[in-house]
Amino acid sequence: MPPACGTKYVQVTCAAFLTGYGKTTLLMQWHEVLRQQAPETGVAWLSLDEADGEPNRFLAYLILALNHAGIELAHLPHLAASQALDVQPQRTLHALRQALARENRAITLVLDDYHLAASPEVADILDPLIEQAASWLRWMVASRTRPHWPLSRWKAKGWVHEVSAMLYLSNFALAFFSLGAWGVWGTWIAEFYPTRQRTIGYGWAILAQRVANILAPSVIGMLALLIPETEGKTLE
Repeated sequence: MPPACGTKYVQVTCAAFLTGYGKTTLLMQWHEVLRQQAPETGVAWLSLDEADGEPNRFLAYLILALNHAGIELAHLPHLAASQALDVQPQRTLHALRQALARENRAITLVLDDYHLAASPEVADILDPLIEQAASWLRWMVASRTRPHWPLSRWKAKGWVHEVSAMLYLSNFALAFFSLGAWGVWGTWIAEFYPTRQRTIGYGWAILAQRVANILAPSVIGMLALLIPETEGKTLE
């Protein structure tokens, strides 16, 4: 289930995977869950290509996607459809933020294949939309590469949830070396020592492991009670 469907919302959910990992399928599944759990939410879907990296073109398609989702944007859809948006994207952005603020309901905007349109100019458009637009505007983004956004700053504010292939691979590697490779290494290296030493060493090691397994849950539980909750709070 996407984080945007939970009780505590994040601004941006970003899925960064290589070709063949099912990014679009994942977005479609999130979209379906969101539609079932929050049918009142306005959902706009925008699939991007290489030509959409031009700022006004990107803004025009963004406005049209929001309009197609039933979001009231005043005169902006007409200007976008006729390619008559202001040559200064910041003016259009200001009008778009005002229109979104008046909507006063949850809105989720899905950007599929963002990597195709990624550019510094498009990032300059999205940054203020994410940081300054209405708090009920959420983003779901699928990309082959990690977007060049200030993700570290947004994560510190609790705005971003990332799902990436590197995260899964690192977790797999950690599990493998923790549970697999080290076990094989321990079995092999022990053969260098006499049987009596192996018996004593393994006996004490197993004892320490059992004690740790008993104490660890209680210690972690007590620590959790002492550490203040920071989820959803701005870190200083």
